[in-house]
Amino acid sequence: MSLTFQYLKNRKAISHGKEPGLHGSHYFLFLTIDALATFTIVLATMLSFSGHGVFNRSAGSLVASQKVYLEHAGATVLNVAQLESHVPLAMHSGSRYWLGARNGYSYTTKCTIPGEMTVTYLRPGETITDPINPPLSVTVYENEMFFAQAPHPLNAEAPVTMTNSRGDVLTFDAAKLVGVKVSLSASSEVVLIRYPEPTSVATMIKDSESLMKVPKKNSAMGEIKN
Repeated sequence: MSLTFQYLKNRKAISHGKEPGLHGSHYFLFLTIDALATFTIVLATMLSFSGHGVFNRSAGSLVASQKVYLEHAGATVLNVAQLESHVPLAMHSGSRYWLGARNGYSYTTKCTIPGEMTVTYLRPGETITDPINPPLSVTVYENEMFFAQAPHPLNAEAPVTMTNSRGDVLTFDAAKLVGVKVSLSASSEVVLIRYPEPTSVATMIKDSESLMKVPKKNSAMGEIKN
């Protein structure tokens, strides 16, 4: 069974309110697709230096493809205009969410795992992979099942649930305060906001009410679409 067929089969089961019942294999599929995306990046890098025209492409197009792959994998630092111009992989049917532009920040976006897209905020001087101080990030999951199968869902030891002014349901760990799960009232999507350090409940509520879709900019026309 091909990866595409298995993924579509699982998506069909989800749309009918049935879980595939393959939690391990379903997540293994996520990891496999993510690994394939990384392999493609490495392959594109090798070909860009080969000059033998393996796929009958010019060196310029290979470099351009490599740039896109790196953006999809969250390995490219973007400004606001570049973030808005980035088009996620076609397997995603939902929208990316963020907390809006922040002064002095740069961004990354990742969309290589089915049902999951992330926008990361990088403060001046922060790197993409900082092992000491992870950056602020906003991850949207297509529905509760994708959230539950994520590698690092919100594992709350002292879970607190409340509702914000939008009617969204918030869940967070009162003992840690480093992340908040936002179950959107307007859709089946779930958003996870992760913080670099413990924050306040008031901040989590405020941020949950500030969530918005990343505007889609037509790179050719410069037109903003929501």
